[in-house]
Amino acid sequence: MTSTRRLAWSMMGLAMALVLVSVIRAQDWESEVQAGRGKFRRIVFLDDTTGFIVGATADGKSGVILRTVDGGDSWVPVDLKRTRPLTAADCAKSVCVAVGEQGAVLRSRDSVRSWMALDGPTRRSLRGIAMLDGDGKSMVAVGDGGTVLRSTDGGGTWKSVKSGTNKHLRSVVFVDASVGWAVGDAGTILLTIDGGTTWDVQDSGVSYGLADVWMRDRSWGWAVGERGTVLSTTDGGATWQKQNFGERRFLSGVTFLDERRGFIVGSSGGIWETRDAGVTWTETESDTEMTIRDVVCSESYFCHAAGDGGTTLLFVAGAPGEDVTQRQGELPMNGGETTEDGASKPESDTGSGPDLIPDAFRIDSASGMVEVIVKNIGNQPTGPAPWAVRIAYRDSKGVVLGSEVRVPVADAAVLKNGDILAISVPGTADAVPVGAVQVVVAIETQDGVSELDGKNNVGVFTVPDILRPDFVVSELTSPNADGHLRAAIRNIGTRAWTGAIGISFTPKDATGAAAWGPITTQLPQSTQIDANGGLVHFDLPTSLEAGVVTVDVRIDTSHAAVELNEENVFSFPVPVAPLPDFVVTGLTTQPENGRLRATIQNNGSRAWSGALGIAFTPKNAAGQAQWGGIATQLPASTQISANGGTIAFDLSIAVNAAAKTVDVTIDNGNAAVEQDERNTFTFPVPKPDYVVEGVAADVATGELLVTCSDIAPKCDPGDSYSRGRCSAAWGYCSGAHGGSE
Repeated sequence: MTSTRRLAWSMMGLAMALVLVSVIRAQDWESEVQAGRGKFRRIVFLDDTTGFIVGATADGKSGVILRTVDGGDSWVPVDLKRTRPLTAADCAKSVCVAVGEQGAVLRSRDSVRSWMALDGPTRRSLRGIAMLDGDGKSMVAVGDGGTVLRSTDGGGTWKSVKSGTNKHLRSVVFVDASVGWAVGDAGTILLTIDGGTTWDVQDSGVSYGLADVWMRDRSWGWAVGERGTVLSTTDGGATWQKQNFGERRFLSGVTFLDERRGFIVGSSGGIWETRDAGVTWTETESDTEMTIRDVVCSESYFCHAAGDGGTTLLFVAGAPGEDVTQRQGELPMNGGETTEDGASKPESDTGSGPDLIPDAFRIDSASGMVEVIVKNIGNQPTGPAPWAVRIAYRDSKGVVLGSEVRVPVADAAVLKNGDILAISVPGTADAVPVGAVQVVVAIETQDGVSELDGKNNVGVFTVPDILRPDFVVSELTSPNADGHLRAAIRNIGTRAWTGAIGISFTPKDATGAAAWGPITTQLPQSTQIDANGGLVHFDLPTSLEAGVVTVDVRIDTSHAAVELNEENVFSFPVPVAPLPDFVVTGLTTQPENGRLRATIQNNGSRAWSGALGIAFTPKNAAGQAQWGGIATQLPASTQISANGGTIAFDLSIAVNAAAKTVDVTIDNGNAAVEQDERNTFTFPVPKPDYVVEGVAADVATGELLVTCSDIAPKCDPGDSYSRGRCSAAWGYCSGAHGGSE
């Protein structure tokens, strides 16, 4: 399964755990109350030893996260800035995202040692989250009012998705990158088969609220909820069968070890186990009356549960055919363990003297203070003689950056076997050199003070992510006044940035092929982006051509000081509005010279400034072109205002008598202009306009003499110039411009 809350752990942990177990009854869970640590909602394990719990403080006003590195024997609160209560979390690799009330979103990229608040996509409370891939980039969150949100950049930005329901959604699970389910109030069950883009409602057959859903694969799964509601499916939710659970209590979580054995948790300390695929359920002893909100199990047959009142529980289920075992006591601090950043911890020293090791390295995200944790793993305490800690920073190539820091330790600092000492290092997180990815901590001692083996007394740690900016491209907006697209880079890291940033754009057509490019842009050295959501906007340095449908934006990855996602490429559809929208609204004859005049109107919501190409094609009564298109280029100084603005221009040549219609085509080669499908507008040829200039009597004959002017450059023989009051005489145009008869 993709969801890490249901993660299949390795069997390696089982071999180590069996050294530390004793046989007990199968129905017993080891319960512990984490004093003052509030209401726990979700529990997640990354492996057999490292896990975390999310929830709320006892008063329900703030969020809490507890972390374990010893398989749940002990839980340590993670240092959080004030955040809203948390309700759910999921992980992929070392990337974890937690969500909560009023749209709270937090992310960790260092195996949950530190967390960073992200911009919330909504003010509605989020109740569930699931990773879709193993990289921690694609995820779906669900919540109140039918809220469904998708992110494809690790939670940096979110897109709202129509769920088809307004019911509160409580849980979501994905079995792969495409197929997932969400459940919620009033028996709501939703299915997606396209990664959360669209959702279909499934018939649950119940009206009670559902609190959790667990799916082993695309076919087989379970859902639980109010009043002892237990549902199962073997056909991917096409049908859901209600199980005879026999309880009316609220059920909040469900998980299975295999096809037959599973657990359900709920109110009043309820934990129920099945060994026959849900045919029967037996309540086990939890030693608590608090509501248990979540339960997870591993392939190593370790199960963990958490709930209200700071309750945590541990249960070793035992593989089929084995004695059921449960762990007792704490894991040893050494002997094959690893440090929080994955480095191997040294074995306990067997010599006679003290032996000091760097046990951990951390940075307080609030104060920025660097701390080194030193531990004595030797058999003797340190003497009164002084000793010191040396710290050096290295880049990805192992080159030492900046100056080494040396911190002396006072004579009074005496450490016995197993004692630890937190040593504060002068400076803040910002003092860590830009580009540093490793911290080397060494213990400096005098003879007789410590057994130095050249290995135990040196620790190598990873620079925490809080020391780096983290850039994502958060938007690609419509063209500016110059027709250029505008992009925005957001810094979602906790460290501000000053300096140059390289960006490249690659426009792509509908097939995904690069239209051209990439187009490289260098933001200047003076660029400044604040931490925790700071933005900088910049323009694409060229207009897009026709046929471009998407644009890939890549952030330069060459700068080691910047924390980037794995691909550092963000793809956006090309914005289509606002654009000018041109139509030809009229074709008339000029009174002064008889040539044609056209009028273009801008019906779009964006003004136009620049050149514009126009073509005219006169046609006869049969629709045949009388001659080729007459091209006219409006100058670069042309300006047409938005929302109905017009401009008139003249055709440079007169239309002959045989022309009956004229096609006017606006040049469609400019992608910045929104055109209709054909971009061609057809008009009848305006007739020449004849005027009667005077009527006089012929003295000799007494006949009337009518004088007319043909203001067209060419008149059509056979056209009558007699109009209205001129009916006393009839004449026909002889072809002379301005002639009279």
